Amino acid sequence: MPQPPLDDPMLEALQRQSFEFLRYETNPANGLVADKTGDGAPASIAAVGLALAAYPIGVARGFVTRAEAVQRPLVALRFFSLSAQGPQADATGRTAGCRRFTSASTRDRSS
Repeated sequence: MPQPPLDDPMLEALQRQSFEFLRYETNPANGLVADKTGDGAPASIAAVGLALAAYPIGVARGFVTRAEAVQRPLVALRFFSLSAQGPQADATGRTAGCRRFTSASTRDRSS
């Protein structure tokens, strides 16, 4: 159920801009979210987690449709469930753990 707009226009704008940052920096092919702006910025598991938590709030605030708020997290969750686990360079993590930073497009890990 959509919530009414906030009384504070500056807080409303901050919430919307923060949500749009996560939306814009998400790779639609795999759901990974860039840790910061800039070409080639790595994705981080923390940014992905923040985006996953933001979708229900985005629906409540009217920033995103419910359908998109379901689809985008599914892309990320499928990516992680199908990703290789192990010591190889293209593995997302090791035995169910995820690397802190990963290339948003190639899945190569950087730490």
